[in-house]
Amino acid sequence: MVTISLGVRYQLNPINVSDTAELKAALREREGVVSQEDIAGVEFTIQGPNGTLIENPATKGTQWPGEIEENGEGYLQWTKTEEAGEYLVQAQFTLITQEVKSVMVNFTVLDPFNIPPPTEAQLVAEEVWLRFEDSFDSVEGGPILRDYTLSHFDLKKIERFIPEALLDINVQMPPTQYTISTFATRSGNGEINPLMPLLSKGVMCKVLLHMIRSYIEQPVPQGAQIAYEDRTRYAQAWQTAYATEREDWISMVRLYKRQELRLGHSALLVSSKAGRLLASGALRTQNISRGWY
Repeated sequence: MVTISLGVRYQLNPINVSDTAELKAALREREGVVSQEDIAGVEFTIQGPNGTLIENPATKGTQWPGEIEENGEGYLQWTKTEEAGEYLVQAQFTLITQEVKSVMVNFTVLDPFNIPPPTEAQLVAEEVWLRFEDSFDSVEGGPILRDYTLSHFDLKKIERFIPEALLDINVQMPPTQYTISTFATRSGNGEINPLMPLLSKGVMCKVLLHMIRSYIEQPVPQGAQIAYEDRTRYAQAWQTAYATEREDWISMVRLYKRQELRLGHSALLVSSKAGRLLASGALRTQNISRGWY
């Protein structure tokens, strides 16, 4: 039986058409990466951008044998990158116990002379990533937990928080029906939408909440004098950042949505005593309220 196990995903940066893709994957146990001595072999199965599995002409099958390196990584040098798009790769390890476990190692191939324009969701995700990319301590630039689990944090995951941020903006008074295009569509001269920071800030707050949740379960060693990297404070650190950013964001949203009231600009503040200047008390204002805005 084949199982998708805990493992280490090495997310390749996009490579250019016809360049070599260095595919690496490693299984992880609680004690660390599974060692070379415990692995009998590794085979890679690769699906091309057209959605079909790429056949190995040597075996007439769809599995490509890889190598087990000294550190336990499965390795395959992949050269069939003539077609641009996303390649889905499954690294399937066979252990000496005859167990079979798999790890996904996907990568993307770009044509540098024919790069498609980014989607609106990609534009927002890039803006959010800009605010996060210098905040991590993992090797690959992301939450440290991605080094220990299959939970993969990248621009694609950030895009999934966009609807939640849009909902928060739309339910703020007065209710609206903004879409991602309201904030992400570029101007006529190709410049970034001036409203982009409003949505990207909201998405960032949602991602911060996700980061807080990610660090809920953190084991703390007990009963031994050992040195270890204590990451239990990470949840609190992300929560502090979230509180600051959310306060700023909510202020931005409320200031922006005042325009929906179409009240224009106030020129005079009328208080409850202003009517005393008039001859008739009937024209006096009875009370005044600061209101929500």
